[in-house]
Amino acid sequence: MEDKSGSNFECEAGIIPQVETKITVKKKLLSGECILIDKKGTSAVWKLFKNVVYNNDENVFTGFVACIKCKLPFKYSHISDTSTLIRHKCVIVNTKDDAQTSLDSFVSKKLKTIPDKLKSECIEKSVKFCIVDIRPLSIIDGSGFKELGQFLMKVGHQYGDVDINDLMPHPTTVSKNTIKMAENHRNTLFESIVLFIKTIAAL
Repeated sequence: MEDKSGSNFECEAGIIPQVETKITVKKKLLSGECILIDKKGTSAVWKLFKNVVYNNDENVFTGFVACIKCKLPFKYSHISDTSTLIRHKCVIVNTKDDAQTSLDSFVSKKLKTIPDKLKSECIEKSVKFCIVDIRPLSIIDGSGFKELGQFLMKVGHQYGDVDINDLMPHPTTVSKNTIKMAENHRNTLFESIVLFIKTIAAL
């Protein structure tokens, strides 16, 4: 492809011979016209994303990278950052799974047997938590509460006895990040729905 000056448009992995879109790249990945190859980079996101190249001798870069799990393509060049890729649903899920696996391993190795005295103290603290903060008893069995508890255990393991006030965020900070997280998930879902509709319409 040539720009107004007549020169070829180059990217980090070669010359892009034609303009591709998410839809065409997705189709070519499914048909085998395009394949995924490793992307060099220091960011952990490249464990889940690879360059999309044409399946020929040159393996010319298409201008897109794609998730190795769901094959969703994202436009990318050497001047792009990874912020959009990091917000991708598969990256979020993978990060959560890795963290949970690490925590599960820590718990199984370090806390094989919990003393009855410690269990009794945990019951007492749980009752006090529900009474003081006026929370339903069922909150103790909530997956979100347990995930937070596992995280706090990990912090305690790494940094020892720390002041909880130095770690826990202010409610305003939680509120702002809740809105931001919801918007990120909404945008990702919207992109997936639009891509699906366009793919179906193009068939």
